[in-house]
Amino acid sequence: MYKKLCKETYPGDWVLQHIKKMNIPIQINSDAHLPREISSHFTEITQQLLTIGFKKVKILDKNEWEYVIIE
Repeated sequence: MYKKLCKETYPGDWVLQHIKKMNIPIQINSDAHLPREISSHFTEITQQLLTIGFKKVKILDKNEWEYVIIE
């Protein structure tokens, strides 16, 4: 999705659906090249995850992994 060279996320919906079924934790990140791009498309990605059925993502905070509820 960076620079509009790709129209969908990686992994795509079908992989995310399998990840959800297998109860594998996920995190949201980006392939940012500039600081202002770090959270690019996070709103759209969050909506995609909610549509698939995800309710939480994992984040690394103070060297500890924890879940964060998405909405």
